[in-house]
Amino acid sequence: MSVAYGHHEHARTGYRASRVGWIGKLARGLRRALEAYSERRINRAAFDTMLELDDRMLNDIGVSRHDVRWASNLPLSVNAAMELEQIARARKHSQYKL
Repeated sequence: MSVAYGHHEHARTGYRASRVGWIGKLARGLRRALEAYSERRINRAAFDTMLELDDRMLNDIGVSRHDVRWASNLPLSVNAAMELEQIARARKHSQYKL
């Protein structure tokens, strides 16, 4: 009987360990999502600063005022800074083709 009890205790310990592992993964995932959300909010604030630049400076960066406004209105689930960077790269690439 003690062998069965010992086996049962081992099974419960394994269950707790897997449960703790699952909770840890969930917590890490939530932390990463919150960090990404926070970073995107900070990036959105940077768009306000970009809109204060004159059109010539924005053009030097490779974006237009319209591009910055468009990116700043994207949902926070989208990394607007990356979207704006892709626009700038595409514009730069198309300029070199001419």
